Amino acid sequence: MRSVVLALFATSLVACEMIAPPSPRPGIDGPFVVAADGVPIAYDVAGDGAPTVVLLHGWSCDRTYWREQIGDLARSHRVIAVDLAGHGDSGANRTDWTFEGLADDVIAVLEEEDVDDAVVVGHSMGGPIALLVAQRAPERVDGIVAVEALHDADAPRMTDAQARQFLGAYEEDFAGTCERFARAMFPEGTDPALVDEVATDMASAPPEVAVGLARRFPDFVLKDAMAGVAVPVRSINSARSMPTNTDANRTYLLDYDNVLMANVGHFPMLERPVEFNALLRAVLEGIGREAS
Repeated sequence: MRSVVLALFATSLVACEMIAPPSPRPGIDGPFVVAADGVPIAYDVAGDGAPTVVLLHGWSCDRTYWREQIGDLARSHRVIAVDLAGHGDSGANRTDWTFEGLADDVIAVLEEEDVDDAVVVGHSMGGPIALLVAQRAPERVDGIVAVEALHDADAPRMTDAQARQFLGAYEEDFAGTCERFARAMFPEGTDPALVDEVATDMASAPPEVAVGLARRFPDFVLKDAMAGVAVPVRSINSARSMPTNTDANRTYLLDYDNVLMANVGHFPMLERPVEFNALLRAVLEGIGREAS
């Protein structure tokens, strides 16, 4: 059952009440924009050059998970790394946690920075959010790169029993469940320091935010998020995790392809950054050629 729930959870990522004031949290050095509901959205901007690469992290993570990519990409691209609401340095003064709300936060950043050529790179939960950004603001998005996301648009959804088991574990013991889940996403032989860092960090996320978003996973329909997305969509996925169903994804996306990385888990950008960066650059170049 555990493996089934993990696989379904990964597909859906397709991941103590915290009340923050409607202003950047103390210590934020970079820019921020206030979302429509008053939540401050923190982000960093680096480099110059087209297309603009917009980096979205996954569930219970933050923009520092792209630390191995920002400098490399900034040599030839404008790079914007966003902390989604409730994560990292962004505020959490929100009561209704939805993927659509997170997508609108990203659009607010694109509007603030006057971006009309974004290639949105989304890890895990950030992949489905990237699709929603393209649906809701197509004039600002030229492409999408999903990292460990968008595995199978036709994958079965959680049953009611599986959803209750999945959510119940997080509601009963968020930190312990999250830490165990995070550790299970790395293959044997991964640097133990990296595993400890990610597991500890994800387990320290605000439970109200994390569980609020997790409640959306069982009902999220990936193929609906793909509907109407006309830009090129690419995946960089692990060959170790759940299979990537290229044919199914092409049924719902006009232009889809994927690249698989061997010997990595759910965080390839941190596990093998040099190899990952080369693949990401090649994917970005391909999308750039199609957009020109």
